[in-house]
Amino acid sequence: MIETAIRGDINELQCILDFQKRGYYCSIPFSGSCRYDVVADIGGHLYRIQCKAASYKEDEGVLSIKTAHQTTNTKGTTRYQYTKEEVDYFYTSWNNYSFLIPLNEVSTQKYLRVKKPKNQGIQEQMSIASDYLFDNVVDSIVNNIPIKKYRDNMIISIENGIEKTWTIEELNNHFNERQIRYIKECINKNKMAYQKEWKYKEFPVL
Repeated sequence: MIETAIRGDINELQCILDFQKRGYYCSIPFSGSCRYDVVADIGGHLYRIQCKAASYKEDEGVLSIKTAHQTTNTKGTTRYQYTKEEVDYFYTSWNNYSFLIPLNEVSTQKYLRVKKPKNQGIQEQMSIASDYLFDNVVDSIVNNIPIKKYRDNMIISIENGIEKTWTIEELNNHFNERQIRYIKECINKNKMAYQKEWKYKEFPVL
């Protein structure tokens, strides 16, 4: 129990350090009953950060983060999702990497993929760990833009030896939904589609 508490303290301190090193002030709530652990001041706006520990599932190549809070009484333990009235972002650190995850992208558990899956292609619903690296997410907050994600430009075509990386917008402008699904199927089967070879950009392994 003491070890778990110390790990939590270290995680919170690391969160504060990550913000402070980049010039963003942090505050800690006075009450221990707050749902958030740290308040970060970014560009004059305050963001409530809940710090959670991450565990690495090596056989699956994913980080597992429990993003729920729980209450225990005589009837047992109940887990609850955090709400937008309580928290803005979750923070975790692992293997010298720090991550920020928006509340609206979690339920009671979050998995971040560190390694490319062995037995299946890249799926739209996968959360890629590199997308949520601390600086990438802070950049989206500062510039008020969506988080830059691997899947937004992960598809490459090869025609006459020339490679082209396609953004999601470009794919949607040139192909319909059925054709895009077919291209992805061809990538997984190493087949040509529409007179082009296709592949995924190298997976961002951490």
